[in-house]
This record gives sequence, C-alpha cells and structure tokens, in this order.
Amino acid sequence: MVSGILTGLKSIQQYDDDVQAAKEAASRPKVTWFGVQPDTKANFQPLQELDPDSPNYSEKNGLGFLAVEHTPPGAEGYRRKALCTAEDEGRCVGCEQHKYLNKIQDPDYKGEWKQKVSLYLNGLVTDAVDDKGNKLDPFVAVLNRSRGPKSTIAPVIVDWAVDEGSITDTVFTIKSTKTGNQPRDISYSTTPKPAKKKINPEDYELFDLADAVRSVPYEEQAAYYGLVSADSDSADEPAAKSADTDTDEWA
Repeated sequence: MVSGILTGLKSIQQYDDDVQAAKEAASRPKVTWFGVQPDTKANFQPLQELDPDSPNYSEKNGLGFLAVEHTPPGAEGYRRKALCTAEDEGRCVGCEQHKYLNKIQDPDYKGEWKQKVSLYLNGLVTDAVDDKGNKLDPFVAVLNRSRGPKSTIAPVIVDWAVDEGSITDTVFTIKSTKTGNQPRDISYSTTPKPAKKKINPEDYELFDLADAVRSVPYEEQAAYYGLVSADSDSADEPAAKSADTDTDEWA
C-alpha cells in the first residue's frame, strides 16, 4: 500500500476507528499527574482516604483506589494501559496475551501483560521543583504508582492507611534518585510523617479519578493496545508477538 492511501474496507474502517479514538482522547478531561524530578524530592499529602471507615473520610472527596490493569510491552506501553475486564466482561485481551505467550514459552516474553495493581489517589503536592530546578507552588495532582513487589511508593501509602487508619493527615516525602542513563532508571524512597500543618482536604478541587483510569470495552482493546490482529477470541491465537523490553516495576 502506498503511504497515505487507504486500500480495502478494513483499512478504511481502521482509519475511522483511529480518528474516533484520537477525538475521544482529546476530549477527555486533563489530569495533572504526580511526579518527582530526578535527584529531587517532593511532599505528597493525600486528599482522599482509602476506606470509608477512616475517621478522616470525606464523602465530598471520595476515596482513592487500587486498579487492576494491563500494560502492553514497549517503552511507551504505560501510555496505553487499561483496566482488566476479565471480571466484569468475562474476557480480557491483556489476560489472553499473558496466557498465550506463557503457553508458547515465548523467549522474549517477560510477563509484561500480566495483571498489575496500581494506586490512584488525589493529593496536595508541595516543595516540588520543575525540570529547571524552580520551586513550584503547591498544587493538586493524581498519584498513580504500582503496588508491585519492586514498588516503593504505593505500598508505603497503603500500609500506612492500614496501620494508622488515615492518610489525609500525613505527608509522604518522596525522593527520586537517578540510577542510570535511561529515563526510567530511577529509584524512589518514601518517608511518611504526620502533617505539621492541618489542612482541610475539602478546600481543594480534586480530579475525578474516573477520568484518570482508562476503561476499554473488550471489542476495542486489541486496537487500543496497538495489536496487529483484533481476533483475540481464542488464547491459542496471539494478537501480537511480545516486544523485547524490560518493564520492571519502577515506583
């Protein structure tokens, strides 16, 4: 096919689907994500609890939550992660990919498609700096970090909630340390301390966490993940070969 020319109904439909997906992505509310510049630190004070029985629970602010997701392989795979639909729909492309690539013992597969649990939580960010080292004013952002075995942020926050009963009265100082030459070669440490200054979480405008996670119907998942084939009805037929990439938990 000549570049720029669509041949066949499948190509035309795929183009229409891509255009529609781009429009939907552009229309979604923007979310400010929490991040820490390499070799710096920032404070994150949650503005939501993780359990309605917490003594500091706010019905207005709602709850942060843990999400079960899939992330496709590749350096930019995290931009296309989506909720696992195995429980709700009874089928899920991410689960099928993981099952198939394990079944055929693909030597390049490192388990990137497996279910991963990550924390979504609104919080007040203070003492952060931009990429030029300029100190930023306090702002609200959504923290999204894996709760995997190599993670060091989400487990500390969740464990603190379990042990102390509340997190909105705690400041988590998160330090970022560069460990290599690649952008994701970063390690993190998290230190919780009771907040010195009391704040009212309801004084802040939060992001809707429903806009932060991506829920994709099963029929649209293959295209969303960028797989070669949309035929994922059978775990015996792969939608795409795995990429040779290292996607260890990073935060």
